[in-house]
Amino acid sequence: HKWPTLRIACPFCENRNTEKLHYLYSEEEKEYRTDVCESCGKYIKTVDLRKTGRIFYAPLEQIATLHLDMKAKEAGFKSAIG
Repeated sequence: HKWPTLRIACPFCENRNTEKLHYLYSEEEKEYRTDVCESCGKYIKTVDLRKTGRIFYAPLEQIATLHLDMKAKEAGFKSAIG
């Protein structure tokens, strides 16, 4: 599924300053990353479906990537979901 959004911008505060937009990732799980915004302090997890090679089921991915939530929260960011 595709959502209409700016390619390099925070989807929550629309910050476009690339010095305040970063992402966290693991070399072992290249299909996952956590995009973070220093301006609003929020993060969003993303999945590169081109690298998964399996069917995508969002509720399962949410559980399978809880470790990414923990890393983002440890770094001081807050989830935009709930």
